Amino acid sequence: ALRRNKALDPTALVGCPQASLLPSAVLAGQRRDYMKLCQKVNSFQKGGKEMKKETNVRWGWLKGMYIYTIVGAGGFGLGMIIIPNEMRSLFSWPGQDPITFGVTGSVYLSFALLSILGLRSPLKLVPVLLLQLSYKSVWFIGVVLPLLVAGKFPMYGILHVVIFATYIIGDLIAIPFSYVFARQVDR
Repeated sequence: ALRRNKALDPTALVGCPQASLLPSAVLAGQRRDYMKLCQKVNSFQKGGKEMKKETNVRWGWLKGMYIYTIVGAGGFGLGMIIIPNEMRSLFSWPGQDPITFGVTGSVYLSFALLSILGLRSPLKLVPVLLLQLSYKSVWFIGVVLPLLVAGKFPMYGILHVVIFATYIIGDLIAIPFSYVFARQVDR
């Protein structure tokens, strides 16, 4: 028998966009089964306790970091690919192998392009921010720190340090680590 469906709690639709598209004439049992499936998909397990998907996500910071990556990394990457000599001159960078310089520019531009997608689906593209956080942190520990200790850190690198530090701080604030490290329940 066909029944009218009760109004659903809007929070019950998180992660189940199709639920709002189901016609009201759908069999109540089918809709109920669909909502159970959605609850299962939206459940995560952490420390043996179930945790709902509604974690502490700083949406403004998350989107802000995607925008910052689009503008900052995208601008640098595009400049390094299209006008490499002008970029070297503008930032007093020494001459480099054009292949390595181009690869670096391509990686920066790729981060920006993926961040455009991150504006549409912020949580799905969090790995982009995680990769950005990790490589910049590794650069600080593996490149900057040894150069500072040896007293050989070049002056032109200061701008890079400041920019990378702002990305690291922003990523640490924006990335919802409780969401990232939650384990999905596979029951």
